[in-house]
Amino acid sequence: MADWIIDMASHAREFPRVQHRHPNGTMAAVRDRTPDVVRAHSPRRERWSFMCPGCGDVYIWERPGTPED
Repeated sequence: MADWIIDMASHAREFPRVQHRHPNGTMAAVRDRTPDVVRAHSPRRERWSFMCPGCGDVYIWERPGTPED
């Protein structure tokens, strides 16, 4: 069973450090270059995908927007 390890940044607008822990070791996840933008809410939100290079599992992180976005 694999677990996601999320080390949140000190500032809300910074990216977290995401790792995927497997029984045989931990791998750093690779972040997509562009987010999916959700405009159904105000303010807008960004969804970023992090993929484990070892197994291909994906973790979705949602970054909150600001009122002026």
